[in-house]
Amino acid sequence: MNNNKRKRLNLEEKLNIIKTKETENLSVRVLAERFCISKSQVNNILQDGCNLKKYYAENGNEDMRRKFSKTSDGALVDKVTFEWFCRARSYNLPVSRPLLQEKAREVANEVGLENFKASNGWLQKFRERHNISFKNICGEGNSVDTSVVEKWLEKLKTLISDYEPKNIFN
Repeated sequence: MNNNKRKRLNLEEKLNIIKTKETENLSVRVLAERFCISKSQVNNILQDGCNLKKYYAENGNEDMRRKFSKTSDGALVDKVTFEWFCRARSYNLPVSRPLLQEKAREVANEVGLENFKASNGWLQKFRERHNISFKNICGEGNSVDTSVVEKWLEKLKTLISDYEPKNIFN
């Protein structure tokens, strides 16, 4: 396998790997090459085969298109924190890194997640998942009175009236 990026497989693909292993009795290396995934990923799928089959038996075909992943309280913390972040940004409130981490800890406590830390690593992954960049969103522009600006623009016209446009640089 040439690339190092791990390929996400859905439940159907994972079950296909297990079935291929059982019917053709191929080695892990051959399976990895055939399905274009790493050998460690094949090993993990084969080790978790019983759980995957059980999940399929309980849920049937309805979840075949969905990626096989466990939902957790961490995902709930992530969702609620992101909703709070979006509301804060819609009101032009500045949201800093520590503030976002503190809100995530509050949500985790409400959910009952005692060992949630909201570390810098969690924050970095959170930002990547939701494409968040911390930029200055509310500066002086929101605090300026528009009537003052209009008066200044009129005054500016009289100040620059004696100059040719080619001599006005800013």
